[in-house]
Amino acid sequence: MSEPEFDFDVIVIGGGPAGLTAAIAAAEAGRRVLVFERLQRPGRKLLATGGGRCNLTRDETPKQLAAEFGRRRHFIMPALWGLSPEMLRYWLAEIGIETEADEQGRVYPASHKAVNVLTALMDRCKAVGMVFRCGASVGEIRVDEGRAVGVVDVRGREFSAKAVVLAAGGMCMPKLGSDGSGFMLAEAAGHSLSEPVPALVSLETREKFVADLAGVVTNCRVRLGLKGPAGAPREGELLFTHRGVSGPVILDLSGEVSQMLDELDEVGMRIELVAGMTAEAWREQFAAWREAASAKSVRKLLGEHLVLRLADVVCGLAEIDSTRPLAEVGAKAIRRLCEILGSMELTIVDTAGFDAAMVTRGGVRLGEVNEETLESRIVNGLFFAGEVLDIAGPCGGYNLTWAFASGKLAGESAAG
Repeated sequence: MSEPEFDFDVIVIGGGPAGLTAAIAAAEAGRRVLVFERLQRPGRKLLATGGGRCNLTRDETPKQLAAEFGRRRHFIMPALWGLSPEMLRYWLAEIGIETEADEQGRVYPASHKAVNVLTALMDRCKAVGMVFRCGASVGEIRVDEGRAVGVVDVRGREFSAKAVVLAAGGMCMPKLGSDGSGFMLAEAAGHSLSEPVPALVSLETREKFVADLAGVVTNCRVRLGLKGPAGAPREGELLFTHRGVSGPVILDLSGEVSQMLDELDEVGMRIELVAGMTAEAWREQFAAWREAASAKSVRKLLGEHLVLRLADVVCGLAEIDSTRPLAEVGAKAIRRLCEILGSMELTIVDTAGFDAAMVTRGGVRLGEVNEETLESRIVNGLFFAGEVLDIAGPCGGYNLTWAFASGKLAGESAAG
């Protein structure tokens, strides 16, 4: 190869929150930093987080937050000790973003505007003298004798560096920057991947009656599996859509379902439509209603617990006229209704895909990366941050916390 045209200390691939934080950390350590961003402007995906309100982190300790990442919690702890949720809020305040936590522990900018967060990050980038190449993609990470020594862009121009940080995201929302190119760069450098699948994404069902419930929300318990014992329950809000189900409880299960659908044609799901109300609890409730309110319609009685549209659909599934008085409905039909209320069965056949997913599950295998520095165990001088790694947490600020914390650790480590 010819001699590189440009010389930097650290090159960061990706201008999302992980990449920007990595670049700021390296620049604050006195390094000359270049950031590649394939879109015309950095931070497009950040603007979409939290519905534009930007759920930055959680009002939790590092251990509490890490626990939500399951078996990956041990890998992410070094990064969280370096930038805990509390430290992240302090750092954001230093660059001009005051934050506040809601009653559920979700932390937002006080303005509730993601654009203000991005503006503050970009102002900090300018202050520390970083160089951006926007609308430019990296075609190769240059490796010489087992060490990353720079990159080559898709036009063939070479840029040298003492370290490279790969923070190009996953595959979700490609229009906002994450097109899977980071995975290809990692593989070309010698890394292997856990199969990427969409996560934090709506699920599509075989059952068509869900379309009649589109927009209905219920606080429920969800279990995966129809045959044999169901999986451990998850509790939270479920939103019915025209093609299936969504809402926080579904989004948090969706990555697991996506992986199952890679091997199976369908995945069963059981829904306890009102959290805590099993089929047996419903039978007891109907017995009490027969004693005290048998002249009321089934619809009106169910309306004490369910949205009326959901009550009507459930009655239809049980082949009951919801407008009939309870006294006129047979015991067998009520038992059937109670089974559906306590364990509605749905068949998941697909997800809404990467275009609609908030996070990618899968990515660079964690065993190939040193969790203390986020440096590759295969290529010296190559570091990883954010979604390109096989780490995906639930919705509610967890993944953005990981982006910031991993970016800081990778940037500081790359700066040496």
